[in-house]
Amino acid sequence: MASYRPNKVVPSTPYGASKGGVRNMTHTLAMEWAQYGIRVNSVSPGLVKTAMTYWVEKQEDWETQLKYYRGIPRLAEVQELGGAYVYLLSEAASYTTSIDIPVNGVIGSKLSIEALQRNSAN
Repeated sequence: MASYRPNKVVPSTPYGASKGGVRNMTHTLAMEWAQYGIRVNSVSPGLVKTAMTYWVEKQEDWETQLKYYRGIPRLAEVQELGGAYVYLLSEAASYTTSIDIPVNGVIGSKLSIEALQRNSAN
């Protein structure tokens, strides 16, 4: 699982580096293994409602944060990621390799991060 950038402006260099590394590894492995008929792809989910993220929606300023994320104003359900995996595992993706599919409701996109940074500067 990869990611494009942290969802919040907080110290998260190790997290961001590891997720960026997954995307880079996906691309490199896809190039190396294509000759063997092996496809390599990744999926980058946004915030997903899981046992690990139970606290996210409980934050006092969650509603305010959603305004600045400018994405779909909620956490994803785990089942909503399935379509990306179904596609990648299907025959429809037989010529698909070296891609990353963001399933993030636009949260974490460049636009939403820039909005958060502008707000933090004020």
